[in-house]
Amino acid sequence: MKATLYCDKNDKDFLKYTCLTPDCRGVISHIVIFDSMAQVKCEFEDKTLKKREPQKHPAKHKVSR
Repeated sequence: MKATLYCDKNDKDFLKYTCLTPDCRGVISHIVIFDSMAQVKCEFEDKTLKKREPQKHPAKHKVSR
């Protein structure tokens, strides 16, 4: 799909783009390309995006009556 729709862009150009999956609203921040032997061929990462920490929910206190 990428090859037919985005033939003028290289892999690194997709960093910071919205995800290509239709129901995903995320941003592409890390790309890893593997060769035919499942070895990492090249890797791109956008280091400017801040990684979100999991949200900590405040502890719910039980009310004693």
